[in-house]
Amino acid sequence: MKKKVRWIIAVTVLVLLLATAVTVLGQALVPKAGAWALMQDFYALPKNTLDVLFLGASHTYYAYNPIQMWRDFGFTGYVLAQPSQPLWITYYYLLEALQTQRPKAVVLDAFFACYLDDSVTPTYTRMSIDCMKLSPRKLGAARASDIGEPLLSYVFPFFRYLDRLGSLSLQNLNPDLSAHFDPTRRGYYLTQQVYDGPLYENPVSQERAPLTAKNQTYLDKIVSLCQEEGMELVLVCTPYMYRYRAGVEFRQWSAVPEQIYNTLSDLAQKHSHVTFLSCDLLKQEAGLVWPGDLMDEGHLNFYGASKLSQWLGQWLRQTFSLPDRRKEAGFEQWHEYAELTEAEKPS
Repeated sequence: MKKKVRWIIAVTVLVLLLATAVTVLGQALVPKAGAWALMQDFYALPKNTLDVLFLGASHTYYAYNPIQMWRDFGFTGYVLAQPSQPLWITYYYLLEALQTQRPKAVVLDAFFACYLDDSVTPTYTRMSIDCMKLSPRKLGAARASDIGEPLLSYVFPFFRYLDRLGSLSLQNLNPDLSAHFDPTRRGYYLTQQVYDGPLYENPVSQERAPLTAKNQTYLDKIVSLCQEEGMELVLVCTPYMYRYRAGVEFRQWSAVPEQIYNTLSDLAQKHSHVTFLSCDLLKQEAGLVWPGDLMDEGHLNFYGASKLSQWLGQWLRQTFSLPDRRKEAGFEQWHEYAELTEAEKPS
């Protein structure tokens, strides 16, 4: 009997050691690009120090500069966004953020509310999820994404990235995140590229179109979660050109975007804690001009982001009475980052 117990204990220990080794190796094999570095930087933030959380996809991280808003208005913000991030992953990012932060306002870019459910590639899905800590939120995001890969491949990414084993080194265990990500920007991506292609006016429509059932489900979850946590939700149509080519609809859109945005505007009017800011409103109020403030057809460049961050920062501070923390203790790093990026102000 004693031998059997010892055998069970030995096997259990061996399994645990093997699982630990596979987990550690798996995390080392996961590509350490900007997505990974962004999430690790967010995890390192002191608890409950964010006033505003910016969520969405690439429209978000090219458009909103939290350090500029800190420098001008004194509240703290962070852009927690990944490329082509759909609403269901955004919902789990919000849940993940709430494990350590309690922002007063959540700013959510509405671009991916226009997309079909299967429009996001597995590559971008893995990019958004692999960088999360192992938790119910990570597994929830994986289940919701349903890209045809086993759930265990998210728990043990070792098997997913086994082909990278030959290039494994000690540096993979403790990578230099600064090679892929600049923490001084708090999630904002700076580019001075100026768009030089054809220009199109955003079409105007009074019609409404429904979101896909999946998009609607996760948008409703985000709305409810913000209400439960006492957070204001700002749905924004970050300025861009709706039609990248005149008369051509993107195959991945569930409907023409202007009709989806009208639906989101209606949704906001039904909830006292939700506000919708349209593309045309933001473009006009911030004084954006095309092509000078565009990086490409769909994203703002540094010049556009500077204008939009100035306007939205002032609007957020006034609308939600955000605090000015520039004289508070414990925010020294924000002053340091503001000084490091001071020279980036547009002339």
